[in-house]
Amino acid sequence: MADRYREILSVYFKEFPFVEVNIQSFNDFIAKHLQKLVDEVGDITPTIIPQEVENFVIKLKKIWIDKPSIIEADGSKRQIYPYEARLRSLTYAAPIYLEVSAYVDDIQRESFTTMIGKLPIMLKSKHCNLYGMKREELIEKGEDPDEPGGYFIINGNERVLITVEDLASNKLFIEEKSVGPSKFVAKLFSEMGSYRIPHTIEQMKDGIFYLSFTRFRR
Repeated sequence: MADRYREILSVYFKEFPFVEVNIQSFNDFIAKHLQKLVDEVGDITPTIIPQEVENFVIKLKKIWIDKPSIIEADGSKRQIYPYEARLRSLTYAAPIYLEVSAYVDDIQRESFTTMIGKLPIMLKSKHCNLYGMKREELIEKGEDPDEPGGYFIINGNERVLITVEDLASNKLFIEEKSVGPSKFVAKLFSEMGSYRIPHTIEQMKDGIFYLSFTRFRR
């Protein structure tokens, strides 16, 4: 069995390609974590409000993204496909919409939807215009039907995400050092929501503990 590892790996990655992890992660970010980022902001209370108003709060509610599109010089809006973004040196991106409501004295006075920006879309993800297309349709749109996707198009250039191995969040890892001033070194990536800060705790040979985080060293 050991001498057939190449065959086993080939079969595995044929069914579960490397880029599939990136695509699933991007889909999960859009479906779940994008809304969590908005919810973390919470309510916005202006510092200056009219004297006749006791309580004025702006609430950020539902956020969602549309399919990749482009607005032409004449003001017309239409969907854009990756081949056109490459040829015209455009960014293959989709508009981001946010629902905003204004509350005066705990009563909703106004609610509207606004576009707050554009998000580059990963090719072959659920929000890509190529998603779900058959081989013939992909060829018609100028795409290689065997290409797995999993990358972005920024200003006409294809950009990929590089996977970096990192420590698990909110887990303490302790290492004993045989060289250097530290006898023991503990590393922790403290994460809450969208914030993730690495910490290093060192015990020197004299027994004193030092903490390093962000710009503060020991």
